[in-house]
Formats: sequence, structure tokens, C-alpha cells
Amino acid sequence: MKHNWKHKNAHMYAMHLKSVLGAPDEMTKSMVIWTKKAKKANAIRVVVMDESVTHTFPMKHRDYCYSTRKLVVPPKFATLLAGVTGSIIIDGLKKEVTARCGMLVKNAVTLGFVEDVIKGKVPNSLPRAKKEYARRIISNIIPRWYKDVAGEKKQSE
Repeated sequence: MKHNWKHKNAHMYAMHLKSVLGAPDEMTKSMVIWTKKAKKANAIRVVVMDESVTHTFPMKHRDYCYSTRKLVVPPKFATLLAGVTGSIIIDGLKKEVTARCGMLVKNAVTLGFVEDVIKGKVPNSLPRAKKEYARRIISNIIPRWYKDVAGEKKQSE
């Protein structure tokens, strides 16, 4: 991968994922995409973009990695999820949910949280849901389906 990216942290992470997932399935000037190899990360798609989005909840960090899973989010949960964090992207037409963060492990925590909201395992009030999400992100509470292929759980605790 050529390094013409503006954001060094995103480029470094893309290189890290290349060593974990293998060569990307697609590359452009501003993103790398894994589709076939995203299965290793328990996703249907993993994307790293040449961006570094400042995010302060639940702690200050930068976002540039996107993980997508097939999930149907009933409309009644969309507002709650949008209020918890801007890092949850719901595509109702494709029946997909994407999490955006700086690591695969945090994306898995976020997607696991979305699944638990849908299953009714998370309080349906915004303040309580935000508190639960923060607890999970800070403590790296990963869903059972996630295998930490990038070895990030311990490094981010």
C-alpha cells in the first residue's frame, strides 16, 4: 500500500490490518476494503478510511475503521442507538449495521451492544443505554461471536 494518506494513524492501522487480515480486497486513494477476508474479523466488510474523526465519548479517541455486520434494527431502536453514539450507522435497506472506531475490537463491542439493544438486554432509556455502552467500551466487553484476531483487547484495556 502506498502512503499518500493525510492521516498517519489511519494509514498505520490499515497496515496493521493488512498484516492481520491479509491484502485488502479493494483499495482506492483514500480507503482500503476487506470483504472476503472480513470474515476473520467476524464482519461482512472492514474498511479503513484516510480520515481521523475526533470522538470524545466515552473517552477521547480517533475513528477511521468501519466494521459491518448483517443486522436488522427495528425502527423503534434507531433513535435510541443514534442517541448513544454517532459511531453506529444503520442501513435499514441493506439490513446492515456499521460501527466506526479506531480498532476492530471496539467495533465488535459496539456491534455487540447493538445486538443486545435489539434483543432487549439493554435498558431502553437513553441515559441508561449510554451508561451501559460506555461501560462496555471502557471494559472491552466483547460479544461471544468475536475472535480478537488483531490482538487488541489487551492493548486497549
